[in-house]
Amino acid sequence: MRLRLAAALVLLGMWPAIALAAPTVASIIDQAIDALRTQCYVARMRFATPLNGGVEQVVRIYHVAPDLYRVEPLIDGRPGDIAYIENSDELVRLSIVNGNQEKLAKLQFSVSDLLTMKFLRDLGRLPGTTVLSGMVGSMNVHVLRQEPIPEKPYTITVGVDQGNFFPVYLLVTGDEGRRYVYYEMEEIKYRRPEQLPDKLFVIPEVAPQQRAAAPRGASRAVPQANQPGTRTLPLYPTSLPDGYHLDAISMLNYVPGGDPAATPALVYQFEVYGPRLDDLISIFQTRAGDVDLRIKESYNQENAHWVLREKEGWVITVIGSLSMDSLLRIADGLGQKEEEVKRLVDKTLTRDRILREASAD
Repeated sequence: MRLRLAAALVLLGMWPAIALAAPTVASIIDQAIDALRTQCYVARMRFATPLNGGVEQVVRIYHVAPDLYRVEPLIDGRPGDIAYIENSDELVRLSIVNGNQEKLAKLQFSVSDLLTMKFLRDLGRLPGTTVLSGMVGSMNVHVLRQEPIPEKPYTITVGVDQGNFFPVYLLVTGDEGRRYVYYEMEEIKYRRPEQLPDKLFVIPEVAPQQRAAAPRGASRAVPQANQPGTRTLPLYPTSLPDGYHLDAISMLNYVPGGDPAATPALVYQFEVYGPRLDDLISIFQTRAGDVDLRIKESYNQENAHWVLREKEGWVITVIGSLSMDSLLRIADGLGQKEEEVKRLVDKTLTRDRILREASAD
């Protein structure tokens, strides 16, 4: 008989010694985030998120890390007529029978992975996380759980496969039991990339009348691409240290000089994480014309853990625990990759909207 995770947690409360023998929270999270970025698989998954209106669905999902997904909704356990294919550029809903396609306005499955990484980091960053052992389906898992705290008024429960640390279960609930994000891999088979045929992720070429665009008014809420003579999008980090990954780009308001009457300057914050939970580099960029700051080389000092640069009309601050030379290499390696910036800003906005909704209740 299948032991559901909730039942397993109740039973495990009778054996507190199990928690003492579990790996540390940080070590589990470090490996879980790496597995989420790199593990390929085919799975039967049950899920519900705000991205699909909170409706619970059962699907077969194929994934080639980091950004290829094929998702087939199941009807009575079998694939129906519809499949979704997502890559780094677009999410398309296609009909298997007649070949019609619809390009959807928002990426979904990569955003779900981005959310999972955020919740995993919260489990390691904030206090009170417990580690127990449990089961999801037939899989032995490390169960990480964190009750609501003032900084995060919702409960996070994550099940991590004890064999390879892949996160196979996630449940985020509010104070009254409202479910914000949920997924469970009911069955999963781990694969190498070459074991998942390319044809699964190919969006077929179709006649224009068979391809519908995203609905009106559903365009991405991100800054427009740079026009000739202007620069509205920040620069992209093309020279990161080994093991570091850019996860998100947030948009912040900065009031120069702290004057409440001043016009806020738009600041882009790039969240760059390393192989360990506490490896974080923040890159801040704002237009040079929006801040009254003259950059001097003398500002950059060894052991300060931050550097300043001005490049292509942007004032750049890089903050992290690396050497000054390493931080300067990151700043000097920033370059123009506008589409990558737009996509990641959009995904970050969606991620943060869901987090705000969960925190508001």
